[in-house]
Amino acid sequence: MVMILMIMAIIFVLSPVAQAYAKRLNQPGLPPGASPAELARLREEVDQLSAQVNRLQDEQAFMVRLLSEGDGARASGVRRDAELQRPAPRPGRPRDGSDDESR
Repeated sequence: MVMILMIMAIIFVLSPVAQAYAKRLNQPGLPPGASPAELARLREEVDQLSAQVNRLQDEQAFMVRLLSEGDGARASGVRRDAELQRPAPRPGRPRDGSDDESR
């Protein structure tokens, strides 16, 4: 009878201790060998990468918008930039490229 009481006492005493130890092992914490300074550096790098990803997403959205507006402008008959940069011929001047100003 004493043996059964001893086993029951061990089970009831050691069971909560074992559960508390298991919970402590499963809690998130520092990985083995990681220092708080190293974790802070990693967090900072993750924040920087996140900011860069957001910037790249903004740039991509801008480029997509520019490309979609450009396609719509060409379809509607708007002249391209190269055509806009070419100077229009002056009235009364010859078009063969000979200019009095170039002499």
